[in-house]
Amino acid sequence: MKYCHTFTKLSLLICALALITSCGKDKVDPEPDLSINSSDNFEIISKYGNGWIKEAVKKNPSGTTKSAFEYHENGYIKRANIYRSVPQHYLFSTLERDEINQPLSSKYYYPNGDTFLSIVYENGQPSSKTLYSENGNTTISQYQNGRISTIEKEDAVSGQITKVEYSYSDQKRTLTIKSGDNVLHNEELSLSEDLGSGLNTNEDLALSRFIPYQTPNEINISSAQSSSFSWKRTIDPFDSFIPAPVVYDKWLQPKTAAIDVKFIANGNIYRSIAEQYPFVEKRALLLGFLAVDKKYTLSPEIATKEDIGKQLRDNLEQFTNLYGDEFNHEKFSGKYFLAVATLRNMPTDTKVSEQIEEIARKHALWLVTGESFYNITDTEKELLSSVFFELKVHSSLLNNVNGIVISSYEDYEEAVETVNNAPSDIIQWGFKKYSAVAINN
Repeated sequence: MKYCHTFTKLSLLICALALITSCGKDKVDPEPDLSINSSDNFEIISKYGNGWIKEAVKKNPSGTTKSAFEYHENGYIKRANIYRSVPQHYLFSTLERDEINQPLSSKYYYPNGDTFLSIVYENGQPSSKTLYSENGNTTISQYQNGRISTIEKEDAVSGQITKVEYSYSDQKRTLTIKSGDNVLHNEELSLSEDLGSGLNTNEDLALSRFIPYQTPNEINISSAQSSSFSWKRTIDPFDSFIPAPVVYDKWLQPKTAAIDVKFIANGNIYRSIAEQYPFVEKRALLLGFLAVDKKYTLSPEIATKEDIGKQLRDNLEQFTNLYGDEFNHEKFSGKYFLAVATLRNMPTDTKVSEQIEEIARKHALWLVTGESFYNITDTEKELLSSVFFELKVHSSLLNNVNGIVISSYEDYEEAVETVNNAPSDIIQWGFKKYSAVAINN
């Protein structure tokens, strides 16, 4: 798929031609007011010695808290509490990050205040992930060097333990189900879950497969979408060229907070973007593309559908414990790429803030096009340096789950070429309820 960079760069150049009459060198006030002060929807709690924000609170128009956060002195997020307003105003997540913008920990909550998901990181990679389902079950995933090593679920009612152990050297995973000291099931499976594999969607737990292996249907799609830089007041991966990593059959639109947590739990890049940009001070610049080239689907044979119907009718609990409630029935391959230009510690003065945004936009365009038209003057560089500015790119095909900082056009070209030259990735898994295919259940 070599068209990705060409399409993105073409969009940028078209944008440049459209804006050429309004993108002349802006005049910069000789003594701009760079002070950062509280306003109705933005409360400054404390500052660093250089005047940058240490702690602050963003508020909704209703006056409720939207986000409460603390920056490191260099402008990266140190901690953040993020709130949602549906079904009522509640604490949605708490995040902690280090001085070089690597994640330390994150927690997500149900509207009643109970913990939904807890993640602990080590060296920027997940170390453990604990999912608390609404039925009281707890599922703990352990990682080594960012790769899953074990998943263990404890049933809140029966105390039954389901454990999956991953062996990368042997290219296998072992599924064990125990009740006390009694081993109810032990099975070796292929390392990777593929079409037909069973899943417990409440606990995101990959289980055994009931559906026999068969050749999937392969459909060429070859669709793509892209955008040049545009201003956004929020950064939602779901609306920013990042595919939902999993789609469960039981989900219905619109996307709820609970579904968002499941996306975060199951998608490394999705989670990275959600946690790096949990809020925007004023506006951020986004550019991206999404290309889907193939869809693979699996439809069980008639005899298998009949067997599933019999199991659901006569042996539902045991079947669900071993095979889950849904199976992987489709997957999509393709590529995606997202560039985010972040501005923080923006001055309160509207005129100065708008000047800095325009300078940041031009500089971001220079970083991704290399066009001299977008060079900024020394005076503009000085003004831009008075705030936090960073351009970062994200893709599952880049060798950094936390993204790559772009400091030059060469950095951007290298990142784009890496994505262009890489084979397509599986960007989304789709699941279907067994009951949706069962016959005579």
